[in-house]
Amino acid sequence: MLLQVKKAMEELTGVIEHKEDMCLNGCLGYTGPYSHLEQCPKCGEERYCPVKLHTGKKVGRQQFSTMPPGPQVQAVLRSAELSMDMSWLHQTAIEIIAKTPAGADGLSEYFDIVSSSELLALIADGTIGPHDTVLMFSIDALLQALGASDHPDIPTASLGRPSTVQYHNHLQILLSASNDAQYKRLRRATGLCKPSILSGLSRTLPIPHLFPVDIMHLGCLNIPDLYLNLWRGTIKGATRSDPRAKSYAVLADEDEWMAHGREVERAMPYLPGFFDRPPRNIAEKVNSGYKAIEYKTWFYGYLPARLRARLGREHWLQLCSLVRGMMLIWSEVILKADLHEARERLSYAVEKHEELYYARDIDNLHVVRPCIHLLWHLPDLVVLIGALIVVSQFPMERHIGDLGGQIRLHSNPYANLSHRAFRRCQENAIKALHPPLDRMRRKHGVLPRGALDLGDGYVLLRAMDRTSRPVPSAEAATIYDYLLMHEPVLCAGQERHSFRYKVRKWGRVRLPNETVARSAWKEQAKPLSRARIARCVKFASSDGRVEIGEVLYYARIGDSHHPVAVVAPFASRNEELYLDSFRTVQSHRYQGHQGLVVIQVKAILSVVAMVPEDTLESVDLHNDYSHFHSGKAYFVVEKMGFEVKIWRQPSDPEMDVDE
Repeated sequence: MLLQVKKAMEELTGVIEHKEDMCLNGCLGYTGPYSHLEQCPKCGEERYCPVKLHTGKKVGRQQFSTMPPGPQVQAVLRSAELSMDMSWLHQTAIEIIAKTPAGADGLSEYFDIVSSSELLALIADGTIGPHDTVLMFSIDALLQALGASDHPDIPTASLGRPSTVQYHNHLQILLSASNDAQYKRLRRATGLCKPSILSGLSRTLPIPHLFPVDIMHLGCLNIPDLYLNLWRGTIKGATRSDPRAKSYAVLADEDEWMAHGREVERAMPYLPGFFDRPPRNIAEKVNSGYKAIEYKTWFYGYLPARLRARLGREHWLQLCSLVRGMMLIWSEVILKADLHEARERLSYAVEKHEELYYARDIDNLHVVRPCIHLLWHLPDLVVLIGALIVVSQFPMERHIGDLGGQIRLHSNPYANLSHRAFRRCQENAIKALHPPLDRMRRKHGVLPRGALDLGDGYVLLRAMDRTSRPVPSAEAATIYDYLLMHEPVLCAGQERHSFRYKVRKWGRVRLPNETVARSAWKEQAKPLSRARIARCVKFASSDGRVEIGEVLYYARIGDSHHPVAVVAPFASRNEELYLDSFRTVQSHRYQGHQGLVVIQVKAILSVVAMVPEDTLESVDLHNDYSHFHSGKAYFVVEKMGFEVKIWRQPSDPEMDVDE
């Protein structure tokens, strides 16, 4: 029966697994010019199983699988619904081309790969037509050391965009080498070692524009790792100086490092659940599989505020400039003005890094890693490729983790992983042929029990109070102000100070970006040690300003049942600090229930984290039910690139909680 199911899947989808022999050590695959070999030319391992070979059967000792994308694309095009989705790229590109004046200096905004100048050029000249499929894939790269450089200083502002003409010219120079010595000399001069295998494809984006930078590894691993080693004084490479003695090694002292780790750990309850894995105690866990998502929140969310009192001012400004530039680059939609600001901030960060950390000392040359200079190129890559968050490694890494969790045959894990990937290709093709089979698509749009759809993507979610109950006088007075503006007849003959009102409270609301904002009504039932606070929101006030507030509860008030939130606003941000930090540190003081306001639910823009600037260890997290304390300063942490849904869970995990 299982064999019949497998055959039926192959016939229905057309997705077939192609297996080829490979070296037991992974040196090469026995295809193309190596197909006739019976022994690996690199390591000498035999190709075939010696036991089976004695019986006259040639059975490869190791195989790899190939799953051609063609049948998978054809399965998508056989679905009426999904084939319409496949036309989005070309239709959107045509609209962008039509709206962009000839000779314009770039686009007004960059989003997705459809904003790629290279892709738009290929669509404009007809190279890519309305029925063509654009394939984006992930490959590993190998960096080779080509020796030291001896050129004079080159200002970063003078560097241009990567040139395809220069690449091909250098490639021709490299291929002209007549012997090994000449090849090595030309390789060093051009920076190339051989033609790309992708040069054999008939239609691609031009090389080297074909290879965008991966901002996941750059921004979440390479950059944080470099600065962590600098501040800890653990970076290796100096021969004449002690890195722990540098002025910027502010975390080199073990007590200071452990204290910082505890600060990071005690900030965990203040991050909403949609931040995925919150940063753990970095002092204890940095060598225990610290995840890229943890590094991202730690470096870009915490450090501008956390290191303000530790780093010297020049080093702190350099950090803030770097964080600000990366925050702009990580956006799904990047406005032209934001792109100019990102270039300014990243250029400043790169130049200051060389000035402050390298300081023109050859003994410090190792601190100027390639990832630092790569930062300067990011704005240009946005123009060439589009929003870089869309071409990051996050989807691939998540997919690898998902498939890795399904491995059942640990004696041969790679073969099992390959088979799991093949089955996933067939499953995706079947779902494309018949979309109702996709449970995630069916689940999308289905509301939890008791939810109330408010329209425009806003949904009230349980818990809901069983009955209407009187509210305190301060809250009643705020509700009076709201009703006086929207339903004045309900306030006729009543005074604000004596107004009484009953409401039936709701605990949560889902926002259009599919995050869930909670409320103090339910969250304060848990101690801080068990919380992931998600009741702090960014909202539009009645005068058009964007403010930060703590939601006490949600309700429907008045005869028209207005969906509202009762909010305790934080004090205005420290504007001087905000501007001084290049708009990376938004510090607000919590003022309790002073100045309560009632806002429409649809005025809520997003959920943010409010992390205390001073995470006092004297506070008992197991007995703190207030969570926020009057007079204390808190800084805003927002999830970078959060609006991009292709590499995260399809919705906030709060959506799966039934209260």
